[in-house]
Amino acid sequence: MIEARQDAAGPDLRISARFDRRTYPAASDPIATLLVEVEPIAKPSGDETDKIPAEIHLVLDVSGSMSQPNRYERVEQALRVLAENVHPADSVAISVFSDRAHTVLPPTPGEKFGRGIALTLQAIRNSPPFFGQATMLSVGLAPAIAAMRLAAHKRAARRIYVLTDGELHDSTACASLSREIASLGADYQIFGFGPGFNAEQLFDLVKEVPGGAAKPLIDTAQVVETFTHIAGTSRRIAALNLSLAIHFAEEVVTGDAFSFRPRARHLGRIRDRESRVVVASLELGRKYAFVYELRLPESEPGIWVPAAISATWEQAGAPQSRTVAVEIERTEGAAEAEPDPEVARGYELVRGLRDRDRGTQITSVTSRIQLCEAEGRERALMDALRRQLEALESGGDESSLSDADRKYIRCDEQSVTIGMLGLDGGAPEKST
Repeated sequence: MIEARQDAAGPDLRISARFDRRTYPAASDPIATLLVEVEPIAKPSGDETDKIPAEIHLVLDVSGSMSQPNRYERVEQALRVLAENVHPADSVAISVFSDRAHTVLPPTPGEKFGRGIALTLQAIRNSPPFFGQATMLSVGLAPAIAAMRLAAHKRAARRIYVLTDGELHDSTACASLSREIASLGADYQIFGFGPGFNAEQLFDLVKEVPGGAAKPLIDTAQVVETFTHIAGTSRRIAALNLSLAIHFAEEVVTGDAFSFRPRARHLGRIRDRESRVVVASLELGRKYAFVYELRLPESEPGIWVPAAISATWEQAGAPQSRTVAVEIERTEGAAEAEPDPEVARGYELVRGLRDRDRGTQITSVTSRIQLCEAEGRERALMDALRRQLEALESGGDESSLSDADRKYIRCDEQSVTIGMLGLDGGAPEKST
């Protein structure tokens, strides 16, 4: 494994790369998988002076369906918990929407938001959209996007969190706004609240945003834990605007690129022997991982450099950069080293986002279950994946699953593809 750390002020950034095998025979041209991981590492002192502020924009559905039992009152509970836990250096803004929108709270420092939560909750209940007759997310997103544009010069992590419990009535307008969110470098998460949301619709809105995700909150009680998590992740932001480029040697034959953590996505074909990804903000305690398909050429025995990693980001208020050479050992003889189980599992999982044959899907779902167990993911998702695996192994498909199971599975996939056909609109080339 090749590893580099950035010794700048503020938390370190560790970049590591390893192949699915420690060595490969020199007199062969093996298919290989490369795993690249980026991880912010905290200072030993735990000093928070370099904490990067977060701009938290909440866009909340207050349409008529939110008046049902265990819906809006749980959102109020979650807002109180957020007010108790938000970092003083962060800011919170709230807009609510139904058939119209209203900005209840402009960007407000965390401490002031916490002190004024009772007035904020009352303002929501008195707002014109409260329990209105339609679900028009685009009008709720517009004030959040405008506020981010006004604050674009500030050093901060921008995050939009949407909560909606039903099918949107303006998905076309929302799709256009998603592209604006992506251009602003903001993270964008939409929570499907309760059993009635349209998972495919929400997924389509986030799939073109690098920091986008659709997540189910079918059990509405989960919203309190979710808002606690929002406050916690915002406290751990350590770096901004990571641009990670992998440059492959001319002799290397490249396949597809995938994101593995924190979300699995198919990034499409590697073109011109270079793959580049952007991460708007990086959190302490979280790994950002990417998987690359390669075919290595024959070479002389010894250490060989098939790729180089170039990374730029902002940390401690200043631009940072790092270049890492990726090395692999080529050995005499025909024997290959044992595969690295973590790299193999990651590749099996992400390959299922592209290859839809039953065998690949069974392997992919099995890997997803193993990863969920290792990470302690929620029980409902793991149970849905197990039922999906049972259906695949018995020759069936997802049609036998419940609507809730399908929503958990779809939201967890986080796949970004161009019609499952690669970036150029044609079938991806297969290594032989």
